[in-house]
Amino acid sequence: MNYNENDARADIDRISSETELYDRMIQVAAIITKLMEGHVKVSDLPIIVGGLSMEIYTESKYTTHDIDFVTSASKEMEEKLLAIGFENSERVFQHKRLNVAVDIVDSVLEPSDYDGLTKLEVDNDKYIYVQSIESILYDRVLDYERVDNELYSVYLISIAYDEIDFDYLKREVKTADPDALIALEKWIEKALEN
Repeated sequence: MNYNENDARADIDRISSETELYDRMIQVAAIITKLMEGHVKVSDLPIIVGGLSMEIYTESKYTTHDIDFVTSASKEMEEKLLAIGFENSERVFQHKRLNVAVDIVDSVLEPSDYDGLTKLEVDNDKYIYVQSIESILYDRVLDYERVDNELYSVYLISIAYDEIDFDYLKREVKTADPDALIALEKWIEKALEN
């Protein structure tokens, strides 16, 4: 059976507005991913980036209030969001009852680290794709002057140190911004001191 807009709307309706925001966002992201799965190529599936990916990796030490997605099928995703009860306010889609916002922030993941994506099972038949740890650290270090970026990136490095491909990360950061590489080196030192 093909998962369609009616199925997705029914799954959304089953989510309680009393559920913690993080859990609501994860459930909604999984529903959107499953809905898109039947209508786009695998390479076009939505990938969670930004704040929610940081919240996932830091086990909610960092918190956010929306779901940022990257997908090259943004038009299809916009149509699906409207069909399952979201309202469009410029580029942000809001589900009012659940107070969950979805933002399609880009069409391509930078750096193009699609091999490092993390696939997380949400329940038996739903899952989400999350940008790699290297990708989120790359995003954060390019904006290294923000205190939050340093604080949570240092924490993430300290808890996931052995999982991070630092050679790849440093190479990508150096290409994008040599000053950011200096910041990254400092973050790594701070993480190792903790």
